[in-house]
Amino acid sequence: MFSFKMSENSLFAILLRKPWWVSGLVTLGVVAISFAILPPRFVIFGLAVALPFPVIAAMAGWRQLQAPSAARVEAVGERAARMNWKQFADELEAAWTARGFQVERLEGGGADFELTQGWRKTVVSARRWKTRQLGAEPVRALLSAREAREAQSATIIVIGELSAPARKLAKERSVEVMDTVGLAAILPPR
Repeated sequence: MFSFKMSENSLFAILLRKPWWVSGLVTLGVVAISFAILPPRFVIFGLAVALPFPVIAAMAGWRQLQAPSAARVEAVGERAARMNWKQFADELEAAWTARGFQVERLEGGGADFELTQGWRKTVVSARRWKTRQLGAEPVRALLSAREAREAQSATIIVIGELSAPARKLAKERSVEVMDTVGLAAILPPR
């Protein structure tokens, strides 16, 4: 099966994770080198090589503009840590519903929610969001729920961190990890 997923170690993926101006500097560097070392008739090829970098700078800049501020991330993390399960689940459900998802709460098993948008289903494990370090077992349970419910994706929410085995399993099996930055992006400010 052909995958459109970009390698996380490719130059483009690395530049997308950097501040936008890094790609801008790469653009300027490639253009300067093109003019400095290429014969005039070949400069156009050097400029063509530089063309993707302003696009990457624009994409990175847009992402950075849309990302929640550090203060907002901290505030949402503190607020989420003070909530009980019912409050947290209600806030998540309201946020997803506002974004156009059909939300079904699940009882038992490795998932707490099933989100549907169009044909795509996502199972979400959120009940252990306060755990300081989440182990691999909840990730395995979520993967079982993804298979059982025939969902296309799986997300685990944690404001702490994943253990190394859990992080490895999540990466290998394409489980999205939503941390406080992800929560700050979906939960309303208060």
